[in-house]
Amino acid sequence: TFAGYEWDTIDSWRKPGESAEWKIEVVRGGRYEVVASYGCDPADAGGAFRVAAGRAVLDGVVEATAGRTVFERRRLGFLDLQPGKTVLSVSAVSVKGKELMALNRIWLRRTN
Repeated sequence: TFAGYEWDTIDSWRKPGESAEWKIEVVRGGRYEVVASYGCDPADAGGAFRVAAGRAVLDGVVEATAGRTVFERRRLGFLDLQPGKTVLSVSAVSVKGKELMALNRIWLRRTN
């Protein structure tokens, strides 16, 4: 959905298996912190997601924000990534309400 600058989101995740993917190149392998900016209505909180890249997998639960269009940064956890080209994916594992979340951004930051 695009509703203006900074509102470019991936939303309407209503079924397990729905996902978004990005082709990335890991220049330096290592441990990466995964941070996401998303919005989630309190009534929709509690759905599960998976972030994966190569053999690295991170599972988590969506926490409520002040509203669906109120994006908050959340530290999701860590992925151990190997150098080289891979695909980074975020997918819905379970959806508790109308939708999993409105994903605005995702960052990977090398920690070691």
